[in-house]
Amino acid sequence: MSWFNTSDNNPDPDEAAAEAAALAIRLKLGVKSPAYRRHTLEKVEADYRLWLHVLMPKHFRSADEHQFGPHHDQFFRWGWQIQRGKLPTPPACLWIVNRGGNKSTSAAGLAVALGALQRRKFGLVITRTETQGDTHIRRVGSMLLGSEVGKYYPDMARPQVREINKRNVQSAWNRTQLTTDAGWTLQSFSLQAAQRGVGLEEYRPDFLWLSDIDDERDGIGMVDTLLNAFAASVLGTRSADCVTIFDQNLIHRDSVLNRIRTRKTDVLSDRLTIGPVPAVQQPQYERRNDRWYITLGQASWDGLNLPSCEAILNTVGMDAWEREYQHNVNLAYADSVYGMWSEPYHIITRSEFAAYFERHHLPCHDEHGNWRLPARGRIVMAQDWGNNPNHPCANRWAWRPPEGFGHEVAGDVFFYRERCWPRYPAVENDDRKHPSPMTVGQAIQDIEAPWDEAGRLADGSLRMEWRVASHERPEIVRGYLVDLPMTGRPPLAFAQINTSRARDGILRMRDFLTVDESKPHPFRSYPAGHPDAGLPLKGKPRVFFVVADEQGALYWDTDTSQLAVKPAYDEEGQARTRFEYPNFRKPDTEAGAERRDPPKIDDDMIDCDRAIAGDLFPTIQAMSQTERIESQIPEEFSWEAVQAAQGDQYGVLAMGRYQQYHEIKRRLESQEQTGLNPYEQARREPS
Repeated sequence: MSWFNTSDNNPDPDEAAAEAAALAIRLKLGVKSPAYRRHTLEKVEADYRLWLHVLMPKHFRSADEHQFGPHHDQFFRWGWQIQRGKLPTPPACLWIVNRGGNKSTSAAGLAVALGALQRRKFGLVITRTETQGDTHIRRVGSMLLGSEVGKYYPDMARPQVREINKRNVQSAWNRTQLTTDAGWTLQSFSLQAAQRGVGLEEYRPDFLWLSDIDDERDGIGMVDTLLNAFAASVLGTRSADCVTIFDQNLIHRDSVLNRIRTRKTDVLSDRLTIGPVPAVQQPQYERRNDRWYITLGQASWDGLNLPSCEAILNTVGMDAWEREYQHNVNLAYADSVYGMWSEPYHIITRSEFAAYFERHHLPCHDEHGNWRLPARGRIVMAQDWGNNPNHPCANRWAWRPPEGFGHEVAGDVFFYRERCWPRYPAVENDDRKHPSPMTVGQAIQDIEAPWDEAGRLADGSLRMEWRVASHERPEIVRGYLVDLPMTGRPPLAFAQINTSRARDGILRMRDFLTVDESKPHPFRSYPAGHPDAGLPLKGKPRVFFVVADEQGALYWDTDTSQLAVKPAYDEEGQARTRFEYPNFRKPDTEAGAERRDPPKIDDDMIDCDRAIAGDLFPTIQAMSQTERIESQIPEEFSWEAVQAAQGDQYGVLAMGRYQQYHEIKRRLESQEQTGLNPYEQARREPS
């Protein structure tokens, strides 16, 4: 029997280990009969665990679960069914395993096996830079020379010998390519220096191994460039039976690998996805005496057990641990200006928004049941002018609750819409490809008309408090004010952005983005699968981004054991916003000093938001004690409910409101004395 090539679904591990040991001994001691030796080798070749351990014992130290976790078995089962001249099903594998999880070693081991077993002839190691490719070539070279491969497959462990001018000349392996005497070639290829028509004599690549493609500093343009280079310069040269492995961590949410994984691109649509595999499944942490402890969780494989994981965590720190070992792409970068950005807290769905405000008597649906912004409350708008994909015309709308709204979000701001010209992400036949003040101005008015966003409130004041636009483009502002009426449209009055206040807006936005963990989240509860499912999220920011339900729902990711949010794929999910915020960074100068401002790239929506923050946020005051009390009064005793009551019901509700008001006031005063925070209070109170 063999480990996974058997009809027995529950093989005896002791029996399997004994057979593995016996076969290994036979091969290592040698067998006098060539036929029997070949028979023994064929049995080893049928079992990937045994083959890897016997042939490369330095890299695969055993054939048991200490070396192979469930995800390793899944990877090698896929790889071992590859046959020469045949296209496997599926023909590609996304191999997404945590750092330290034997990811690249497994990919290199499979590459060697495909060559030794004569199942593939010409492989490309595709990396971002030449240096990274050289590293993988050296790794495979060391496997061939520092293992038992040459003992059983002699032609695989020596360079190819060619006849040149009737002389046999042995080719030398170098840092970019190795060709064995068995005719198997592995060559490195850099996407940054991509060239069309990669091939080797009569062969086209029949094995592609992608690794180290993404970098955490990549912007939209670089990701597009790398993806296009791979699709056009590499995939276009492959053989008909080519197989592909993409071996990497996720790196960041908009990486090439994550775009493929989340199907934001149709590249490698037909593939097996293994992972993301975190180092620890469903971990819980505790910080004691300046040290991290993993108090709950299960290691993904025995080769990296919990004590080892805990040691790594205390060496690299929580931020690197979450990114590199747990695949947490929801985090902002360590050097991000908005490092507190966290989609589970800052993104809310339209349904979550409506459920909250309709409980407090602010309707959020029209007569047809469609979501809409409440008719009360103030709106502001900002625009950062541009006219191409690298610098689009970005437009932002923000809303704040009406004055006198005495609840816990009274002083908060809601960014409820984004629009870009050209569209983001890019689409074919884009009707916004060539923006002009005329077309953008008309579109703004059409967008705002259904909710009468430019209309007046009950007191006669304008609902749109103000609009601001790029300070360096006064002609655009004049176009909205003067030229737009020539088309029969009303003018749009924009003021120019005050650059000084906009710079201050970065700091004010940081304040509003900061999550106060002492307060319960007013819109979101822990989802099913989380240990605290049904309880309010622990933590509340003061700014929220409202998106379509299908592009912002909160869920518990069982693969990574983390809170996650459904990804954005267009402007209804605020895709541009969700790309820019975690990527908005302020790198050091070449001399090592901190730059005053982040570089002007991929910040178009952020420029709108910081202009709003610089002008609007200073006018918003913290909640008074009365507003705090009002925010906790049950809705059946709210002031609006009492005012709407009739007859005897009015007296009943008024008395109930009086009792609720003073009970909540007493409790708040008690909290101030005891230090019990509102989040803990919310957990203890019945729902």
